[in-house]
Amino acid sequence: MVWGGLCGVLCWSLVAYGGQATMGIVWPFLDQHTDAGARIHVDHQDSTIHLMFDENTDYVFGDHVEVVVEFRACESPSNPGQFDYCDWQYRVGIDAMGFVKSHQLIESSQQWPVLIWVSQWPKIIYERFQQVFPMHSSVIYTMIFGAREDYISDDIKSSFSGVGLIHLLVVSGAQIGLITGSVFALMRVFRVSFLISYLVILFTQLGYLVITGLDASILRSVIMTDLLLVHHFLLLRRYPYWWYLVIAGGAVCLVLPRAILTAGFWYSFLITLGLMVGTPVLMRHLKGPRFFLGYVSASMVAVMVAIPIQLFQSSVIQPMAMISNLWVSWMSTVVLFGGLLALCASLVVMPLGQWLGGGISVLTDVMVHLSQALGAFGPRISLDRVTII
Repeated sequence: MVWGGLCGVLCWSLVAYGGQATMGIVWPFLDQHTDAGARIHVDHQDSTIHLMFDENTDYVFGDHVEVVVEFRACESPSNPGQFDYCDWQYRVGIDAMGFVKSHQLIESSQQWPVLIWVSQWPKIIYERFQQVFPMHSSVIYTMIFGAREDYISDDIKSSFSGVGLIHLLVVSGAQIGLITGSVFALMRVFRVSFLISYLVILFTQLGYLVITGLDASILRSVIMTDLLLVHHFLLLRRYPYWWYLVIAGGAVCLVLPRAILTAGFWYSFLITLGLMVGTPVLMRHLKGPRFFLGYVSASMVAVMVAIPIQLFQSSVIQPMAMISNLWVSWMSTVVLFGGLLALCASLVVMPLGQWLGGGISVLTDVMVHLSQALGAFGPRISLDRVTII
């Protein structure tokens, strides 16, 4: 007991102040692959440690691995307006970050083969994407399934971020909301009973969460859409939309208590509230095709709500965000549904999936070039450096 306590104190000292330590870990269900190597979160000595490998590994869920880790003390920037990485780590629940210097398998996983297979879904799907989409397979994958397979170049990330389109490269409640609505509409076309439809939706959402992971935005969307469907089509009741937002907010705080400290939580909930309140007001004062006006109004409200959050988080203002979102955002919806259609088609007839994937790749290439062109045209105001780029 005494030695265990001393080892725990020593390990925590290394985490807090830097140094190397040898640790035994169990490979988690959720991992991430990038160009720079694998990334995982592990629990050790009542702390959550973010481990960064310099290569992608073949370890699977449940493998026992020994790693030699170099810990580096996190130092906050002296400029109060600059992004504080140490504060961000705390907000997302990371107590320390370690760089893996060496690693070896100690014992192979004893988990059920089906669980190991399910944990590999992101990798399996990404490899399929590489076959289906001749260009920008990494961008298309991230737009649909998020960044667990993160192979997007820094240049593309920078161009999207510079014009306020970085949200297109992050899985949020919008994707799962669109997928849920589309599955339900398809079930209605074939006159499937509500209970069967609801079960199909739940299994679809569960499968999507296995691939993307869970965050505040996704959980909010799942709770709101599921409750809305039950009330409207099973219980035949109507409640104000803000009521569902309040319920979702309470659930997120219970399930992911630290999420309220993250920018993603405030982006998701405040933009959703803005869309509920602001979009109808704008549409009442505009004349024209309702669908087009709805798209324009929603884009304008979302950008306006996001500006103060972004300013608080990263001290950056992107004047081109409004134009960029109006011009480019609709394409991401086409990529979402077209990409899923091409993926499903490839499972039946690969040439058909590749033919559809070629069109989606071209559209994605247009998005990338538009983001670069818009970035070159407009300024980017960085208040942490008091400069205009």
